Amino acid sequence: MTRPALPWRRQRRPFRERYGARAAHLIGFALSLVIVGFAVRRLFDNLGDLPKVALWFGGALVAHDLVFLPLYSAADRVVARLGRWAVYVRAPALLCGLLFIVYLPLIVHQEGGNYVEATSLTENVYLGRWLIACAVLCGGAALAALLRLGRERRWPAAAHTALIRVATARPRRGRR
Repeated sequence: MTRPALPWRRQRRPFRERYGARAAHLIGFALSLVIVGFAVRRLFDNLGDLPKVALWFGGALVAHDLVFLPLYSAADRVVARLGRWAVYVRAPALLCGLLFIVYLPLIVHQEGGNYVEATSLTENVYLGRWLIACAVLCGGAALAALLRLGRERRWPAAAHTALIRVATARPRRGRR
């Protein structure tokens, strides 16, 4: 028989029950806030660049919402017709697009002299390297799709499902 909890005594509960996640989640969240705080501090160190940053941020919002969102939504509708094979198109397209956005100024040679002065490297190699990275990503996705296709031809879906059922079935309890 358990004793009833006394109203004046605070009951202890585990951290996960009080917070809702593990302690590592809270530590990671705190570290990400420190990183964001550092970035904001660096942003406001030179107030002369603030109008440029605000213009860039506003332009990015408008360009994303009015131009890019309708474009990649329409492209995704076309790709979605591939069904379960769509992931082999979406993943490399997403990664190639992300690489393009990150390295856009260097790919289209609009960095000016700042990049060359700061690094003593030229920006002539970025277009070729971006194309190589996209080719490797698309080739890897095509290879993964071919491997999946070969596996499905060797293991039809019904046989594969039955094998999974047998492998994950719980043993019956009862008579021996």
